[in-house]
Amino acid sequence: MSEHEVHNPVTVMRLKRIGVAILMLGLLSAILVFVFVGEPGGNETAYQIIDGVSYPVDVNNTKSYNYNMERISGKSGVFVADLSDWFVSLWHGKKLSYTLAVLAVVLSLLCFWLAHLFSLPPLDDEVENKDWKG
Repeated sequence: MSEHEVHNPVTVMRLKRIGVAILMLGLLSAILVFVFVGEPGGNETAYQIIDGVSYPVDVNNTKSYNYNMERISGKSGVFVADLSDWFVSLWHGKKLSYTLAVLAVVLSLLCFWLAHLFSLPPLDDEVENKDWKG
C-alpha cells in the first residue's frame, strides 16, 4: 500500500462535503441573522429618575440586586448569575449571529480534521499485528 493511499475515500469525501455544507449554511444563517434581527429589549422593569428624566434600569444589574445576591448566595452565586446571563445573551439579537458563525467554523473544522484523520495510513503496528486479538 502506498503512503498516500486513502483507506476510506468515501468517508473522507463525505466528511469534507459535510464540513463545507456546515460552513456555508452556518455563515449564511449568521449573515441573515445579523442583517435582519435587531437588538433584543433588555430586562428594564424599573425606571430611575435623574434630573427629571426617567431612564430604564435593568433590575438584574443594580447595586441592590448584586448586594442581595451576594448576601443570599455569596460571591459564587453572583458569578454564576452573571455567567448565566451572559450565556443566555448569546442566543438573542446580533450576538446570535456571532454565535452561529463561531459554531459553524468550529464544527466544519472538526469535520475537516476527522477527514484528515481518516485519510492517514494505518500505523505500522496496526498493519503488522492484524491477527493479534489482544
